[in-house]
Amino acid sequence: GENYSHHRANTLVTDSRNTEEIVLLKKIVELSRTLMRRNERDYEVSRELKDLKRTVFNGTPVKGSISSIAIEDIMIFLNWKLASLFANNSELPFIYRNNITCYDSVVIEDIRRFIQRNSDYKRLLEFFDNVCPPSFYSVNNLGHSGFQLDAYCHATNPLRNYASIETQRLIYRYLIDKDTNVTIEDYKRANEVCEYLNSRIDANDEYMYEISSLLNWQLTKK
Repeated sequence: GENYSHHRANTLVTDSRNTEEIVLLKKIVELSRTLMRRNERDYEVSRELKDLKRTVFNGTPVKGSISSIAIEDIMIFLNWKLASLFANNSELPFIYRNNITCYDSVVIEDIRRFIQRNSDYKRLLEFFDNVCPPSFYSVNNLGHSGFQLDAYCHATNPLRNYASIETQRLIYRYLIDKDTNVTIEDYKRANEVCEYLNSRIDANDEYMYEISSLLNWQLTKK
């Protein structure tokens, strides 16, 4: 099918015509809103925290469009469903996306106050990570507290996320091809992939700090 930009998708879902593509997009948005209503309380604080962090480090407020919110809702549902399938078949190696943070609206307000008092990006990163430790990959399923889900993974973005590629390989092998030949080497590879992905998360945080520090230094020189 055709790939739509967010701008084109947002335009089409407000179009009054009754073409096949418009009807399909409207049904996707309707499904998204159903999922949102069902999980609104569970996702609300997690969404707010993510948007707050993006706003701080991107420098501009984050505002989700109709299409981007729809994609996120359906993505979360699919990632939960796939991870649950493997969690119910624990003998199969898998790459879970775990989050063990417990936070609420009070924590969000503490973060807002800290941001207002501090502009140093390193301190902000450390504060975010201390108050709300980042999600991580593991072969052990610990659930995703941020979304209030008993299992979660990354499987829906293989063009931008290596974890999604590995997850889809495991899905194809064990759920589609129904391969029952699971070896110690399979578990070892999954664990090594998790370690590598976690190391890239740390590297990304270092990059965010360095680029932010550089931009701040350039501004002070002007």
